[in-house]
Amino acid sequence: MDTRYPSAETVFEYHVDVKNRQWLSWDSKLSGSFKPRPDIPAYRLLVPTVDTMRSTYLTSVLARSHCHTLVVGGVGVGKTMTLQSMLETLPSNVWSSCTINFSAQTSSNSLQVGRELSSRSSGVLTASQ
Repeated sequence: MDTRYPSAETVFEYHVDVKNRQWLSWDSKLSGSFKPRPDIPAYRLLVPTVDTMRSTYLTSVLARSHCHTLVVGGVGVGKTMTLQSMLETLPSNVWSSCTINFSAQTSSNSLQVGRELSSRSSGVLTASQ
């Protein structure tokens, strides 16, 4: 395999096709059209783009390799949606996930990982005092 990626773009625009031993553009993984399933609400749709496919693939490889991963980006670029989509592809008998959203107002005191939880109401758990 020629280890040099095509010079038309950056290395981030390509992935390695292991079977054919060549560099391929991420565009080649996109199908010609996207038709959303009618049972999925619009706010849960993840439209496949080069960016979402690349991010999903890379985070999946890192997760399956047990590598810690920090995903950063601007507000509204799809970090949470991409990660949730990737987590849904992991086998549920091996992996479990817990989504915790942070904001600029989140402090270390507002999140105490490892504290004992108690049931406040039906299905709602809170940190014990």
